[in-house]
Amino acid sequence: DRPTSSEPKSSVEAEVPPVPKAPVIVEEGEGAAGAGGLSKKKEKRRLARKAREERKGEKKNQKHANALASALTTLSKALPAVEDSVVNDNNDDDEENGKLRARLCAAFSVKPRYRSLPMAFGAQTEEGHKLLQTVLLRPAKYDAKFLPQEYSLLHKLWSVLGGDCLKAGVVDVGAGNANCAVLAAALLGVTVICVERESPREELRAEMQLPPELRPRVIRYESDIEDFDTKQLKEVAGQFGLERIVLMAKHPCGIGVDRSIDCVQRLKRGSVEVVAS
Repeated sequence: DRPTSSEPKSSVEAEVPPVPKAPVIVEEGEGAAGAGGLSKKKEKRRLARKAREERKGEKKNQKHANALASALTTLSKALPAVEDSVVNDNNDDDEENGKLRARLCAAFSVKPRYRSLPMAFGAQTEEGHKLLQTVLLRPAKYDAKFLPQEYSLLHKLWSVLGGDCLKAGVVDVGAGNANCAVLAAALLGVTVICVERESPREELRAEMQLPPELRPRVIRYESDIEDFDTKQLKEVAGQFGLERIVLMAKHPCGIGVDRSIDCVQRLKRGSVEVVAS
């Protein structure tokens, strides 16, 4: 029979102690900050850590600046002198930079072409970085390293195309996991041709995270950049209705730089307009 409320409980039931509540630990000085706030001590440590990181960044930048200055000094001593008329042709605001540029061009028998590129104005780096950071979910350290590069490239890409991305394509040399290609396709509406010797595994491809309707804007083309020529470009451009092409190489190194430049020269001889690179 079930015991009534007036009957005593069994000895086993009486020996079970009540479950204690978890103690609430309040940090020293937390007070009105509440459970979600930081104590004064923790806030002080956080600010000190932030200051150390800023000083570390400043030292690193200064180290790079000193190394660059040393390299330019060594380079300047090794180059032959040029006439003042050649220096004036560079129309450089900085006289020293103009002299060095003129001597470099004379030493390698080339013409300076950087100033012939379209000027890009209006990049809002601080606001742009914050907005771009919300597009992809990535680790903070990854964004800190690559996001400024990606924002800069996207802004230059938009500027080179004159803000008109209709029927425009991008040849992304060494696209890797295609994060930058995905941003260009989703935000600018361009079609990106990722030229890679070997594509990464499917789960590592950023374009697989795009909505199905945007996924065709990122194309994988497995080829050595040395073998990518006007024939391949014409085929892809015809298939996707591209009339203008910009070549982009986010981080080529070593011989990759030379081969990317050679690729531009080859593509410029074709029927598809290569706007800039």
